Amino acid sequence: MKKKSIVSCLLILLLAVGGCSSQSEEERPQLRLVSSGLQQASEKTFFHTFFKMFEAEYDVQVEVSFASSADLETAISDEIDGGEITSDVIMVDTAYMRPYVENNYMASLDFLNLAQPRRTFTSFFDGFTHREGVRYFAPVSFDVYLSMFNKKALPYMPDSVVVTRDGDLEITQIENITWQDIAEWAKAIEEATGEAHFGFPYGFVGSKLLYPLASIAKSMGEHAFPSFNDEGAQKAWGYLVDLHEDDALSYGSEYATVAHPTQLLNSEDLWMSFAHMGPLGSAYAANRSRYVLGPTPIDGLTGQGSSTAGSWAFGIVDGTANYESAQKWIEFISSPEINYLYCSNLGGVISPIEEVYDFLGNSATDEIMKIGLSIFEHDMDVTIVDTSSYTLWDEIKALYVELYEEMLESVPIDTAKLEEYQTLLDALKRDEDA
Repeated sequence: MKKKSIVSCLLILLLAVGGCSSQSEEERPQLRLVSSGLQQASEKTFFHTFFKMFEAEYDVQVEVSFASSADLETAISDEIDGGEITSDVIMVDTAYMRPYVENNYMASLDFLNLAQPRRTFTSFFDGFTHREGVRYFAPVSFDVYLSMFNKKALPYMPDSVVVTRDGDLEITQIENITWQDIAEWAKAIEEATGEAHFGFPYGFVGSKLLYPLASIAKSMGEHAFPSFNDEGAQKAWGYLVDLHEDDALSYGSEYATVAHPTQLLNSEDLWMSFAHMGPLGSAYAANRSRYVLGPTPIDGLTGQGSSTAGSWAFGIVDGTANYESAQKWIEFISSPEINYLYCSNLGGVISPIEEVYDFLGNSATDEIMKIGLSIFEHDMDVTIVDTSSYTLWDEIKALYVELYEEMLESVPIDTAKLEEYQTLLDALKRDEDA
């Protein structure tokens, strides 16, 4: 039986035995989990599926709740300081992880090294998940930024783009593309159709705009993310201004109200997108025949490509009374079979567990994960997002949106304007002596 069939059977069996507990609700072991991710209704529904599977397999009653990153950190700090632990497991992004590890909020997860030989975690995030060689968080998914193209855009593609073709000479994948290619392509589409079909979502709520813009900046020159006034940032904003002045950058109310491109891809407002691989994967899986996948673009002058990255991870709160249930959850969600399902259902984000790669085939989400993994086979600069040097990360995100909107209103984005925003950014830095 193929491995993917085994995984499918496992899902069916686990869901089928749900509700067959031999114990009363009061007698069942408990697990209280708080997540600072997966805030959308569809994501929460998907997440609950895995809790039902866990409950069915281990006869544990799960209580799950959701909180913002800031609220979760405050809640765990209060629990630890007050000596009354009410949370068992927490789900945290590496971007917000340092305080939990540095303040001794979390229990060691070194049992994973001893009892679970089939879980080979990537070491890429060890600087966040570990301290002094001890693991405190187990990563269960991670992501990078990729490109994707509607086949309607292909007739206008520059000859310099490197592609793979099938036996009928149809393009099946973009293998190599530069930011200069992207600009030439976007302008050609606008000139031929009278409409722009390349752009970025820039909604304030849950904004992700700073991440693709950071990738452009770090590809084009020296860039200390986040920054508005260094070499890379100045070139990136100049690149965007040039696209906008040539009417090749798509924008409007539909872009200003969303944080991810999925809706824009589905409506075919976007023909070309560089974005987080999860939302791209969702659009690709929904209509695979419509798109061609592409890598992280490089800069044609520097030869450098860049992406930000982050990982979602689970950890056990130190002092929890439900440690055994918490340990079972960590083992469950990091098992290769379950983790493959988990990452696939998030749109094909990358699993940080090497054994999962044995399950990859040719499904849409498998293709997304594989092209995401390929970024590590090339000379790419991958920056792990870390918010710990700043007080309010959401306000930094807002600065990027505000400057982007000024650019769309044709406000000059010159050195003085970038210095103005750098001053606002610097004001959000933490006082290291505090």
